Amino acid sequence: ALSAQRARLEGLEAEQARALAALRAELQRAQLDLQRAQLDELKHRKRVEEAEEAAAAATRRAAEVKATAEAARGQVSALEAQLRAAQGEREAARKRAEALEAARAALEAQLQGEAEKARAARAALEVQLQGEAEKARAAREALEAQLQGEAEKARAARAALEGQRALWGLKGEFNEHGDLEAIKASMLTELARLEAARRAPVASISEVGPRWRALPPEMVLIPAGLFLRKVRKGLKVTLSRPFLMMTTPVTQWQWRQVMGNNPSHFSDKPDSEQRPVENVGWFDVMAFCNALSKREGGMREAYQQVGDKWRRIDGADGYRLPTEAEWEYACRAGTKTAYWSGENEGDLARVGWYDENSDGQTHPVGEKNANPYGLFDMHGNVLEWVEDWYGDYPIGDVTDPKGPSKGSGRVMRGGSWYYGAFYARAANRLNALPSYRNRDLGFRLVRTPR
Repeated sequence: ALSAQRARLEGLEAEQARALAALRAELQRAQLDLQRAQLDELKHRKRVEEAEEAAAAATRRAAEVKATAEAARGQVSALEAQLRAAQGEREAARKRAEALEAARAALEAQLQGEAEKARAARAALEVQLQGEAEKARAAREALEAQLQGEAEKARAARAALEGQRALWGLKGEFNEHGDLEAIKASMLTELARLEAARRAPVASISEVGPRWRALPPEMVLIPAGLFLRKVRKGLKVTLSRPFLMMTTPVTQWQWRQVMGNNPSHFSDKPDSEQRPVENVGWFDVMAFCNALSKREGGMREAYQQVGDKWRRIDGADGYRLPTEAEWEYACRAGTKTAYWSGENEGDLARVGWYDENSDGQTHPVGEKNANPYGLFDMHGNVLEWVEDWYGDYPIGDVTDPKGPSKGSGRVMRGGSWYYGAFYARAANRLNALPSYRNRDLGFRLVRTPR
């Protein structure tokens, strides 16, 4: 009986252990379910918060859209007002255009009358010039006879001096202090100038009137001679042949007549056609020279284009740029001061436009005084291209120099409305790539007469 009771007791304990294990498992499942429920609740709360934030953002966006719409409606109203104002301005502009057209017709009629008066004045002036030319020929012949006598005296004096030098055992050429060579050179120069003047045709006034509208351009004869470059102790530069040079830089009117366009920065001014053409590169000037020579006819073009390079044709009598030496010689016109008009800035102001008196722009050509050769605007208004490559001056005296055979920049001379007085000096040099263009950069032309 005791054994049976013990066995029953053990069975009860085993059943109790199984029930306890089952309860523990059920408790674990319940705890897992509780954790899942809590996690789901957290996820749900987060989704609710996100939904609330999205709703708030949507509300803000709606407010912004509404504000943008209000602003757009305001802009549309403003644009409508501007459109109405523009329509009014267009109508006013149309009326102004009609008035300007009527004024233009009246002005053309007036100009026609002025042209008739100019033709009559030109005919009278040509008669007067013919008389002056006859007087000049007579004076030239008298001067030639006088110079011939002076030359004979100089030769006799030279022979006497040569005898004295031989007596004292001296050798070599006369020095500059003896002045004999200088006197001889001066006489030969004057004779060459007179001979060139004798062969040159008598000048006449262009049919179109003022010099800025002259085609062919107004030119003066620059005599052969020499000047001293102000470098080191001064180099003697001799120009053995006379040449013709334009009295002014090329104007916008002249450029447009030849090339059919106007590249100038100051082309919108009322007097633009009287102003120098600017904003042209060295290559552009080469094309202009040949185009003008071809237009005038009877002369050989001065330049030949080979690929992207230009070269001067020796012996050609067409229009060309001056050499650097020709430009400075013509600018100085026998003077030795910083400007042909004197040493001081006040002297410059009388003859040229520079930064202190230009009002920040170009001016019609020929408004300031001309130099002794009759050349206007050699100082200021616009820089002027010359033919030479930029480089160091040669050592020693030179005759008819043409500059270096190659380089990277072409020389510009004369200063401009943009630069200060220092850059307008006769000796000042600047340079730039041949393709360079600027609103203060122009040019004038020369010719070598046959």
